[in-house]
Parts: sequence; structure tokens; C-alpha cells
Amino acid sequence: MTEIVVYTEDGVPAVSTLTVADRTGNQHRSIFRLVRENIGDLEDFGPVRFEIAPKSPGQIGGGDTSYALLNEGQAMLVMTYLRNNTVVRAFKKDLVLAFLALREALMSQPVALTEEEIVQRALSITTRKVEELTARVAELEPVARSYLILATADGDVSVADAAKILKRDHGIDIGGNQKLYQYMESQSWVFKEKSTGRWKAYQTQVNMGRLNHKYPEVPYVDARTGELRMGEPTVRVTEKGQHELRMRLSANETTPLPD
Repeated sequence: MTEIVVYTEDGVPAVSTLTVADRTGNQHRSIFRLVRENIGDLEDFGPVRFEIAPKSPGQIGGGDTSYALLNEGQAMLVMTYLRNNTVVRAFKKDLVLAFLALREALMSQPVALTEEEIVQRALSITTRKVEELTARVAELEPVARSYLILATADGDVSVADAAKILKRDHGIDIGGNQKLYQYMESQSWVFKEKSTGRWKAYQTQVNMGRLNHKYPEVPYVDARTGELRMGEPTVRVTEKGQHELRMRLSANETTPLPD
């Protein structure tokens, strides 16, 4: 049986689209196309790694095979796109169990690293972070460089925490997260989805770097249908969004907030 979880060069547990195709009875080109068509959604869980598998020795015809390595969140999301049948449902369960077993093994058996391994991992992480920040700076070059470093930091907070920061650090009493949601709605930053009653960020605000959506790291099984589903995303306020909220609310201190 094909081993489900493999490791990338960076040591990240992942599932190959070749394995997904094999274990669900689908053609690999269909699974690979599904990944390509939904690359934007998948990259909410991190960059998708693409690899090339050379053709087997003695293979006649055909060429090298391109495939993708999906981390846990990406693999779970791809599985929600597949139509349920007995084989697919069984693999969904095996996939969840494989990642759970891996997590439990890692927690119960900490790996002792040599000094050289610690240095190599630190250098690898630092190099990757520098590359990510450099790419972000190049993308948003018109923005001040000092602000870019702030905007690319992992400084997203929940709307409730953003309200607390405004009151604690800037003396702006927004009156709680629902008041802040209502204020952001008045500024066309968010809207309330009719079907779920949940707050969502406008894509334009996400593109401008003011807000983000955070998806749950672990999917859940729908008790009614037995299907694997991803939970609803929550709105997060970025460093840039916090800064602009402070500026706007400070400039309108005499304007009452919406009820």
C-alpha cells in the first residue's frame, strides 16, 4: 500500500498528488488539474510545492511526471473537493488518522538534534524568511520600506483583540468587537454573509493588506453527511489595518460609533 505521508526537503509532512490519485481511484492528471485550478485557495495554507518525478527505468514513451506535495491543510482542502464514494471516504479517514498519528509521534518522541543540525535548521528558516520578505518588498515597492517590514510581520489579530489594542494602546474605546465590526462595515471593509450570519472581509480589503481570513487548521467531519469539511474562516486585522483604524478613529473622535 502506498505510504500516505512523506516529507519535503524542509522536513514538512506532506501528501503527494500521486498518492491522492492512487488511493482515491482517480487519474493523476485530474487531481493535478484540481490543484492547479484551486491554487489560490490552497496557498492560504502555505506555498504549494511542485516536483517532477523522472520516468521509471525501462519505461517506454511518456515523459517526466509533474506532481504536487500538499501539506496537511492543503491535502484536507483538496479532499473536500472530491466527490464522496466508498473509496474516497475511506482515504479521507486514513488521511486524518495518518496526520494525527504523526502529530502524536512527534509529541511523544522529541528528536534530539546535534549542534550542527540546529545551526542548519536555523540557517534554513532564516534564509526562507529573508526570501519571503525580499519578495514582499519588491511587490510593494511604492510603500515605505520601514512600513513593509511591519506589514509583512505575523501581526494579524482577531477583531476582538484589535478593539482591545485600540483602547489599551491608543485610548480609543470602540466598545467591543461587534462595535468594531459595525464600524468596519460602515467603512466598507467587512460585510455580514446572509447564509451564515458570519462577518467576512471584502476581497479588496484583503488585497490592500488591511484584513485577512484565517481558516481552522484542522477540518471536522459533518455529523449528518459524514463528509470532511473545513470550518468557516474568521476575520483578522493586519498591522496595516490596525494602523488605519487608529488613524480613522482618532480623526473622528467626535463622531458617534454605529449602534
